[in-house]
Amino acid sequence: MTVYNTLSVVVGCSGTVTLKIVDQSDDQSRRKHLVESLEAKPGLAAFQRPTSARNHRGFGFVEFAPLTIFSNPRYVRDDQLIIHAVAREAALSPRATHD
Repeated sequence: MTVYNTLSVVVGCSGTVTLKIVDQSDDQSRRKHLVESLEAKPGLAAFQRPTSARNHRGFGFVEFAPLTIFSNPRYVRDDQLIIHAVAREAALSPRATHD
């Protein structure tokens, strides 16, 4: 049985995208999650509806985390890497809320 997650993508979106690779160490007080955020820029081609099978105009993290984390038991436990992703829409401007 195949399970699909529902994913909605807003074209021309603006806001903040945050990715976190979760440190799965037993001692919660010593955990060091790997976190990066970026601001979406609706005017860039990378945030517009794709016009081909592959969007060649990328935008994002050049290096989010080193590949060595895949062999580090802090981040990979029981063959599982946990990535927490949050997308927050930019606040509407006061003018936009009146239209």
